[in-house]
Amino acid sequence: MHLILTGATGTVGTPILLRGADGCIWAQGTSQTSVSEKEYIRITHDFPVAAAKAFAALSDTGKFNFVHVSGKGAESNISLYGRTKALTETALLELPNIPTYSTLRVFNVRPAYVDAPEYQPRPGIGRRVVYYGLAPILRKLTPGLVTPTDVLSKVCVDLATGDGTPKPKESADVLADGRTLLPAAIRRFGRV
Repeated sequence: MHLILTGATGTVGTPILLRGADGCIWAQGTSQTSVSEKEYIRITHDFPVAAAKAFAALSDTGKFNFVHVSGKGAESNISLYGRTKALTETALLELPNIPTYSTLRVFNVRPAYVDAPEYQPRPGIGRRVVYYGLAPILRKLTPGLVTPTDVLSKVCVDLATGDGTPKPKESADVLADGRTLLPAAIRRFGRV
């Protein structure tokens, strides 16, 4: 199995890396407050949709798993974040219905607050306040709003390397016919 991890390797796009790939975990993104609205839509919607289309023909097996890391607020149409994430999820889920992209097996994962206790935050007072002040409280009082990185990474890798079969819709935390996982489903499927 050959996987592509965008946003982490810095070398996505090289023919050697892409050739024969069977899956991709799309974890690339940016904050809606750090760029213009137009740029945010371009990065958050246009890039992953274009990548999924381009990657559809890469696999030697005739199936390509595309795991899109979205976010818990994707169902909201109030914020730019929620609207754009929801639009992206919908566009990705519709791609396999187009004959040219029928090799795609799309999954959206919607983590809540992504908790990385081993992670050292970048300098900045806001980030340090959240990491050192808010995160421990969330872990204790509202574990349902926290997605540990080890659990999230296990689920993403399992989806990217799996056979593309949708997850069973056991409860309300699995949407889109088993192709969108909410935080509780991520924690359930990510238990080791």
